[in-house]
Amino acid sequence: MAPIPSGGFPSNLNPDPTPPRKRTHLLQHTLYPSWTQEEYAQAYERYEILAEGRVSDTKTFFNDRAERVIEVSKEYWIQSQHSMNSLRLSDKIEQCTVPTLIIAGATDSLLKSNVEDSFRMPDCVLHVSGIAGHETALHDPIGVSLAIHNFMQGNTISQNKYKQKINNQLKQRGYPPKPPYPRL
Repeated sequence: MAPIPSGGFPSNLNPDPTPPRKRTHLLQHTLYPSWTQEEYAQAYERYEILAEGRVSDTKTFFNDRAERVIEVSKEYWIQSQHSMNSLRLSDKIEQCTVPTLIIAGATDSLLKSNVEDSFRMPDCVLHVSGIAGHETALHDPIGVSLAIHNFMQGNTISQNKYKQKINNQLKQRGYPPKPPYPRL
């Protein structure tokens, strides 16, 4: 659900995990465990704006989430940030033959990367929730549940399998297969 890009985050988004001084890339640090009161207010304001009026995004939820994140050790936080920035799997996912479901939110800033990654994978089904941001399961629990259920039941099809199916049907009817769609 809303995975980070297979190529990692661009280096210009690298968060600065040094705890004592004020962080300048607030977008990357909204839940960093050592907030100042000013950073907390800015983080909540950003969260409120991104909530887009969803009932699920309340101050109570934000505070509960913040408390859980604060319990994460500084070392783990820094390692996870470095891991997300240094991830380089774009070539490897093209070789993934395991059926995969990517669930993305229509208003998530990662949507473009999620779409691109889904097209790189030979057997990937992409589900985009029109009412979700990055917190897909929170914003659209029913849609996410149905997407997972349909995928597990085999009721969905990847772009590549769809193209193969159409080409096979065209071939059976005596038509030449459609040329492959251009890759992103």
